[in-house]
Amino acid sequence: MLGVLAIMGIVGMVGVKMYNMAMNKHHANTLIEQAQRRAVSAASQINLMGHAPSLADFSENTFGGGTFGGVTQEGLYQQFGIQVSGVSKPVCENILNSIGETTPIRRLAYIGSPTETFTTCGKNNTFLLIYNNDMSSSVSDISYCDNSTCQTVCGQCIQENGENKCVNECPVTPTQCTQNSQCSGTCVGCVIPEGETQGTCQTCQPVEYLKSSGTQYINTLFRANNTSGLQAQFSIPSNNRQAQIIVGSRIAINSTTKGRFWIDADWASSKPGILWGFNTYGKICPISDKIGQKVTASLNYMNDRKGLLDGVLYDDLSTRGELEAQKSNVYIFSCGPASGNLPALTKVYFIRISDNNTLVRDFVPVLDPWGIPAMFDRVNNQLYYNAGTGTFKTNKN
Repeated sequence: MLGVLAIMGIVGMVGVKMYNMAMNKHHANTLIEQAQRRAVSAASQINLMGHAPSLADFSENTFGGGTFGGVTQEGLYQQFGIQVSGVSKPVCENILNSIGETTPIRRLAYIGSPTETFTTCGKNNTFLLIYNNDMSSSVSDISYCDNSTCQTVCGQCIQENGENKCVNECPVTPTQCTQNSQCSGTCVGCVIPEGETQGTCQTCQPVEYLKSSGTQYINTLFRANNTSGLQAQFSIPSNNRQAQIIVGSRIAINSTTKGRFWIDADWASSKPGILWGFNTYGKICPISDKIGQKVTASLNYMNDRKGLLDGVLYDDLSTRGELEAQKSNVYIFSCGPASGNLPALTKVYFIRISDNNTLVRDFVPVLDPWGIPAMFDRVNNQLYYNAGTGTFKTNKN
């Protein structure tokens, strides 16, 4: 009898697993079908009516697999994206697996970075389903100008006559040298092997991220004011640190009410998540379901008075008053070197700082010519190094 019951239990478990798999596939198919209906409507508005698309006519937007949001063309070329949120990992994976070279859905993309392909599903997912404006299922996706496709970290991708090309590349010829001044270009140095008196000019190597263990930080040498803004792409590996500043500053370490200018990942509160500090603390955007995932947050970036996470508005900064000019520089991975600087345990993929509507810092992670992790500022063509202790990790060390 016990053997029969055990077999029945196993059969029951298999049945539940198969049922869940079938339901996840059903939910994915429902979202794909509903997205197709919305995409056809958006494409008609773009191509036949000649105006920006809207999904206002769709009143039912929540289904078993997720909830549809709006449609956007921002940051895209001859394409549009339809937002869907609240998608579980199994449903998300089913959608990813359904996308092929000839499907109308060209790819999934991040909300804040629509040209960046979304390839890894987390516990709870929000993304864009990207379509060509003409709904074509071309074999090759539209090519976007992306600096990461350039040969060196100095390279900048531009579009010229409808084609992408990289300009301002770092010198790649290994010119012989005995000192740095003999090397031309930016992010270039004279690397001399140990025991030798002569070396070659080498360039910086781009890496995907810098990862801090909680003791490293970088001084950007920029002081914020009321029109300054931040944009940061990062991922939090775990929730084992109560409060951590991804990037920012504050007037005084003991300031508890005003003077904040930072993007903070905080697990000290009952609803952990991202907080935008602009003059005072702002709203919390829970991200417990995004641990380990790449997210993009911005704080008054280009003076837009918004706190955004992956392109979604969570905080209206226009209600928070004016930010007093900061007496401390902006730091990455903390808010400064003093005690209580709230260091971050995180990976950072890029940091951008704006002043009014001008980009004043554009930091990307690199290994310098000698293999030392640093941030390279594309605006001023300068390297910024760790001012703390320990060493940054990258995807190459």
